[in-house]
Amino acid sequence: MQQHRGGRNQDADQTLRAGIRIGEKNFELMDSLYKAAVEGHIDQFRAHATTLDQILTPKENTILHIHITARPPTKLNSFWKIGLNRKSAENEGNFVRKILDMCPDLLWKANTKGETLLHIAARHGHADIAKDLIDECKRPYQNDPEKCVEAARMMLLAVTNEPKDTALHEAVRHNQVDVVKLLTKEDPRVPYDANKAGETPLYLAAERGYKDVMKDILSTCKSPADHGPMGRKALHAAVFCEDEEMTKMLLDFKKTLTSKPDQRGWLPLHLAAHLGCYKVLKELLNADKSAAYKVNNEGNIALHLAAGKGKAYSMLELIQSCPSCCEITDNEGWNVFHFAVHSESRKAVQFLLNNHSLGNLVNEKNHQGKTPLLEHAASDSYMKSFICHPKGYFHLTIFSHSLNVSSDIIIYVTRLYDLT
Repeated sequence: MQQHRGGRNQDADQTLRAGIRIGEKNFELMDSLYKAAVEGHIDQFRAHATTLDQILTPKENTILHIHITARPPTKLNSFWKIGLNRKSAENEGNFVRKILDMCPDLLWKANTKGETLLHIAARHGHADIAKDLIDECKRPYQNDPEKCVEAARMMLLAVTNEPKDTALHEAVRHNQVDVVKLLTKEDPRVPYDANKAGETPLYLAAERGYKDVMKDILSTCKSPADHGPMGRKALHAAVFCEDEEMTKMLLDFKKTLTSKPDQRGWLPLHLAAHLGCYKVLKELLNADKSAAYKVNNEGNIALHLAAGKGKAYSMLELIQSCPSCCEITDNEGWNVFHFAVHSESRKAVQFLLNNHSLGNLVNEKNHQGKTPLLEHAASDSYMKSFICHPKGYFHLTIFSHSLNVSSDIIIYVTRLYDLT
């Protein structure tokens, strides 16, 4: 029995060593053909036509992976053209097609990262090669239009790399507009779902501020998925970029995006208020004012978040558009005055003080029994207009009973009111 196991181990070792020797020979062969692959010299590959899919680099890149990666960008400035010993774009395209004629299996061959030729072409912006690859996958079904569509969809959607990126993910991530247009036009019905990181192509375009890419996806795709990591949507990403134009594009595409919260319960309006992006916030309010009354997981509305960061212009827009939202408190009982005081922004506090309809809020207690006026008095940031607010005068009687208010503040307040 032991002898039998020993024999099997020896066979396995011999197979492994043989595989290593074959791999080493393939690497040597690849090294001898590497320059030809880079420059697109077809003649040197004819002798190896039946084994081209076995000639690999250590990362299992084929000669076409190398060729497409090495090909200069289509729009190449004069500096990079100097010294390049390359054939014309037309001949380079012929190289890819001729190699695939010799070895069709290369079309679907992926490297160790799961990247096919289409991934590489999309990343580097080679729309002409991407088109050739798609045409090649449809060629066996030329007499059956339905199967042609299925084959193209398989290449566009089902073929993903290690991070589960499609070719469109790659094109969007690298802002390759021409490739994006080619891929979306090939089958507008493909929804393009998320990769491992939870990113859809539309979300990536919004996150990176690629307006032309986003415009094409929205105008061409029938129902593009828009979600991103942590429950965010493409509209969250556009707002985070503080991009008014992209925000408008997404709202024109689907106004209901304003009501989609992320995992923390944040709406796009919450994010705009937090960032103080006044123009984007205005667009969001024009699309859906009800969002101003919706709270996140901590009970904050957009006005709380704007006040907490001292964003006075955003506060103004929110109060003018939705004045009733001022009455809402968060999970701790904080109203908008509490947040403005906490921000230590005199501008934000003074803005609220100037709005006489909000005067009663200075007396409202949070769940710890503290009013905004008392919080301000304890902050060492004395504003006479706040401490002497006519509707806050009553609280002078409780200053001396608060452990958080120093004797210096009491003396300061007493002098303001000439109570000595």
